[in-house]
Amino acid sequence: MKVVQSQTYDILIGEDSLQNINLSKYSAAAILVDENTKMHCLDIFLSKTQVDSPLIIEILSGETNKNISTCQFIWEKLTSAQFDRNSIIINLGGVLLVIWADLLHPATKEELTISKFPQHYWQW
Repeated sequence: MKVVQSQTYDILIGEDSLQNINLSKYSAAAILVDENTKMHCLDIFLSKTQVDSPLIIEILSGETNKNISTCQFIWEKLTSAQFDRNSIIINLGGVLLVIWADLLHPATKEELTISKFPQHYWQW
């Protein structure tokens, strides 16, 4: 595993990187997926990490779903689950999910931690 250090966080690269993520410091965890990453990646991710009872937020893939209704849906899920500044959102997916994670971060009242696991990370 390779570790790239920045001033505020580390980037873990390699097959063992998922086992080295410490999620115990977060009050809650949500995993943002679309139907494709839910089918192809979610079980792999869960089997390689120690995420206890994550909230799975599934949105529809595709350009037509890049709208404020999808963003509102995600915010409502996080709000109803009482996510706070000590929570983490794990973005498990392709470009659309990366865009949503980037939109969610500044729009939340609290500074949530958002981790991104792009779709090309996964070996099909």
